[in-house]
Amino acid sequence: MKEMKLSFAVSISETRFEAIASGNWQKNIKLMADLKFDGVELSVRSPKTVDLKKLLSDLDKTGLEVSAIGTGQALVDDSLSLTDDDQEIRFRTISRIKQHVDLACHLKTRVIIGLIRGRMGLEPNRRAQKIAYFKEGLKLLADYSLPKGITLLIEPLNRYEGDYLSSAEETIDFIEEIGCSNLALLLDTFHMNIEEADILESFRRSKNYLQHVHIADSNRRSPGEGHLDIRGIVEVLKEIDYDGYLSGEVLP
Repeated sequence: MKEMKLSFAVSISETRFEAIASGNWQKNIKLMADLKFDGVELSVRSPKTVDLKKLLSDLDKTGLEVSAIGTGQALVDDSLSLTDDDQEIRFRTISRIKQHVDLACHLKTRVIIGLIRGRMGLEPNRRAQKIAYFKEGLKLLADYSLPKGITLLIEPLNRYEGDYLSSAEETIDFIEEIGCSNLALLLDTFHMNIEEADILESFRRSKNYLQHVHIADSNRRSPGEGHLDIRGIVEVLKEIDYDGYLSGEVLP
């Protein structure tokens, strides 16, 4: 049986995003190693601010892998998105995510595309234009990432945090439509609790696309502090031979 690994989301800088370990990242990385996690998921606002030499040294000392790199802080803290009406902001967003991809090369990991896609809105013509912006930007990023061996993880977001690609099925259809081999699926149990009719069945249907899992209970707290069937989720992941990371993205 394949073994899953555990990581926890750690921010490199202070952020307004709450469901993450922020503050002194060196201390937090050491804490994750002391708690016997296999890796850390790094949330990075701007890769240019990362002391790569120091980061690689600290990771080497702890033996931790980097399970993925999060990009959402670029939207939360810098108002960047792939669907902004301002072309210059879209260009800056693509440039920023390319920096995340370059960092991922050094850390041998993947890059998450979640909040950074922005909101599409409800007005039909404007929504269609924004979806076109997202597809165009994502294809550019996939083409940039492919020769570097980097996978982009597309994360469905619940209706209160996003308004496009909310479910596993919708996101799988999107990945197939784009047709880039380095796009894969990230599922987050907190979002799934809101959007999926049957969480366990959604995991089963996602078997061939799933490469990363955010684990949190129904209230975004630690597993066991809400009403999700966490044991059942883990059993289904074993059933589909998932051997990637379960990454904690919870309110610390």
